[in-house]
Amino acid sequence: MGMSQAEDWVLLAYRLPRLPSTPRSAVWRKLKRLGVAQLGDGLVALPADPRTREQLEWVAEEVTDHGGEATLWLGRPLDTNAASVVVSRMTAAVAAEYQAVAAEAAAMRTADAVAQRRAVLKTHTALADAIEPARLKTLILLAAWCGVRWGEVSELRRKDIGPGCETLTVARGVTHRDGECIIATPKSGKGRVVVVPPHIREDIKHHLDTAVPEDQETLLFWPAQRGCHIHHGVFHGHFQAALRKIGRSGVRVHDLRHFSGTQTARVGNLVETMDRLGHSTVRASLLYQQAVSGRDAQIAEALSELAANGGKPAPSV
Repeated sequence: MGMSQAEDWVLLAYRLPRLPSTPRSAVWRKLKRLGVAQLGDGLVALPADPRTREQLEWVAEEVTDHGGEATLWLGRPLDTNAASVVVSRMTAAVAAEYQAVAAEAAAMRTADAVAQRRAVLKTHTALADAIEPARLKTLILLAAWCGVRWGEVSELRRKDIGPGCETLTVARGVTHRDGECIIATPKSGKGRVVVVPPHIREDIKHHLDTAVPEDQETLLFWPAQRGCHIHHGVFHGHFQAALRKIGRSGVRVHDLRHFSGTQTARVGNLVETMDRLGHSTVRASLLYQQAVSGRDAQIAEALSELAANGGKPAPSV
């Protein structure tokens, strides 16, 4: 990994709750795979370029989705000798990870891609049906098919569901830091309107009719006990129980959003996928399009057709 000693570095400072431990392990494995240099506890770095910045933005997003804190910085080392040591350490780390990555890629190539897609689709469908209490089924469906982050879905209110449950307005996100509830714009800094795939609209309508009071400010998913919002740790417990019920393991809450991203990418182009997920990068901001469009409605229709076909590719839209 060659670089000029004068180049900038992108740094990620992050902190995750101690429990549950699964998100902490998952984030660290992802950072190791990227070949980051660990500069300190909760502080990692990579040479700065558009690719590495985007990769660390994804990790930062995952950290905040799990209730943690993450900040990205650009910096330049003043000690060139120290920078050389860091680069050497990164090169060794990348080499150590290469064999594992190559083996995983080889295994994926030998698997049947269509069978994999069907298995993932069935897992999310079974998970939504298995989770208890049953009102959390709609949370899973919204995360998996509309790509909302944890902080966004836990702040959704009745007023955010459009007529006929055809649209979802994602205007806010919530984080909790040092006991303080902070409600602000989504992570991208902009709200968005997502067209809801038709196959989950009846589930949303049923949830509104049976589990959500008429007050437009009512949260769609309220805390079971005390607190302002549903707690990530509490939901994680229900999520893991549902996984055990269907005989699966190794699936994280954040994987629901990843599932949405991969399914959307199969029926939409890059810009449409970024708009639908509300993901902001330097490149995406230059190509930003209005989230509500006829094309987004077509994508939502195609996602439902994808679900109905058991993971088979939907017709081109």
